[in-house]
Amino acid sequence: MKIRESEELREHWRGLEASGIPLEPLEFRSGGEGRGSPNGLLIRQEIDVGSQVIMELAGGRAGYILKCFIRRDLPGNTTITDFWLELPWPDAHIDWLPDPAQEESIFAPYTFTRGGWPYPRTDVLNHRLKGVLARGQVRNGLLLGVGWTRPPKMYPHGTKIMATLHIIDQWDRTHSAPFEMYLHRLRKLKKPTYTKSTRGPLLSRRDIITQDKATYRLNQNHEKKEVA
Repeated sequence: MKIRESEELREHWRGLEASGIPLEPLEFRSGGEGRGSPNGLLIRQEIDVGSQVIMELAGGRAGYILKCFIRRDLPGNTTITDFWLELPWPDAHIDWLPDPAQEESIFAPYTFTRGGWPYPRTDVLNHRLKGVLARGQVRNGLLLGVGWTRPPKMYPHGTKIMATLHIIDQWDRTHSAPFEMYLHRLRKLKKPTYTKSTRGPLLSRRDIITQDKATYRLNQNHEKKEVA
């Protein structure tokens, strides 16, 4: 489609929307340069159970789970050479989890910890996001990373945190998209409290025999003598 035709099509869409006619989201419409992406690479957050989460891990670390949809819209190819996640606090360096097939097998799942919750390798983008995308090709799945510092304490459990996924292509152009993530803090266990006992060691002091106890014992001894 020529540039002028693309501009006319977008103007036509705006006119339809202004008149109250509902249209599908921009990224799903046919025509128009980039279909919502000026450089032809659509990046979209995918909402799913257990995705879009920042979770505290043991050892002062944090795990990052994103689910994204990436598509090349323009003619030609886009080669993804690198990608990273930007967070709203400094020194938030994130390492993407390595491909488990490098050390185990192609059937080994991704995990944040040894023996932890498994993520099937076919569902994860870490090892297959980089590479060539031709027009209409898609990358869809999870991105799993580990940060070596936890989010600052100013962000409580359940906070919505805006992160930005950046993708670099073969021309060193940056393609970016916002991701709304939820912070999951580890539950802190309460330390048990102990009260100091006022009792001393066993047999540490003699029993105090009251008058009633003394009378009872005398009666018992008297009864025994009568029986004998």
